Amino acid sequence: MSNELIKQIGQAMIDDPESGFKQFDYSINGDKRVTAWSWNELLACGPTRQVRRKPKTITYTVTIPEPYRGDLSMGEKYFVANPTIEKWFTACYWEESYILRRCMEFGLVYLTKEDAIAAAKAMAGVNDG
Repeated sequence: MSNELIKQIGQAMIDDPESGFKQFDYSINGDKRVTAWSWNELLACGPTRQVRRKPKTITYTVTIPEPYRGDLSMGEKYFVANPTIEKWFTACYWEESYILRRCMEFGLVYLTKEDAIAAAKAMAGVNDG
């Protein structure tokens, strides 16, 4: 892609960031005309991928209980925050294992199911308030 085309695409994105779909005509190797209807299609058609549209993001602030990071006794009940299941948590009994240690390292372990639910909902962006 030429520098001029990159500038035009960048300016179009700045001028109308919500458009997402516009027709762009440009040439590859000076002789072949290509029509692209979206930013992704345009970038995929080009001989190099020098332009990238910044993805949209969301920002939210939420206060959740601090995860438990202490020691647990063998067989002690704890709860893992899990935003991928309907009840928002998994109840477990401690045993030494790699997966359980990773849950603790990632801050997913709570001593009450209420705290685990609050954390999982925060991860999913669910606001019951």
